[in-house]
Amino acid sequence: MEISVGYPSLTIATGSLNAKYSGVAVQGDVLFPLLNSGLFSIDFDLSYRYTSLTNNASTAALAEWGQFNGLGTGVRFNYSYLFAGIDYQFMRGKHLKAGTVNELFEYDYNPTQWQAGLALPLSPVTSVVLGYSQILTTELTTQNQNIKLNEQIIWFKIQIDFGISFFNLLAPGDTFAPTRNSFFVQ
Repeated sequence: MEISVGYPSLTIATGSLNAKYSGVAVQGDVLFPLLNSGLFSIDFDLSYRYTSLTNNASTAALAEWGQFNGLGTGVRFNYSYLFAGIDYQFMRGKHLKAGTVNELFEYDYNPTQWQAGLALPLSPVTSVVLGYSQILTTELTTQNQNIKLNEQIIWFKIQIDFGISFFNLLAPGDTFAPTRNSFFVQ
């Protein structure tokens, strides 16, 4: 399991306009080990993410906020302390523009996101993870506007290993077997 806090940077392009947003993102991941062979492993990843953003050009006369939340699923490839992965996400976006004209945009979109990082073990049970993720440029149409989204996030994560193998493709007999004697390692 991973608990994550991130610093997102989002660009929304609509024809001739580019809006840049920043804010905070929180995410929870559940990783199911699928294959484990020495230093190399593959995990199935389920995640939920919430992101809150403010337009960097917001003023007292015109301000914009964005919120995104949704689920993701994918695979993560691990080699020693390094990992890389790809996720497909089911996201819901909401933008509020407040000023002389108020507007609310709501939309669903399905971006593909790649991620990479470094997991540094603190103990056999916990690790600190520094990561980076980026969605592939995503195009969508909302309220007769074509929008391109590009998002990048720098992550700080805490990873907790509950010590159970989910489905080891190399050794099916080890499926659901404990990966250590006890959760509370001596």
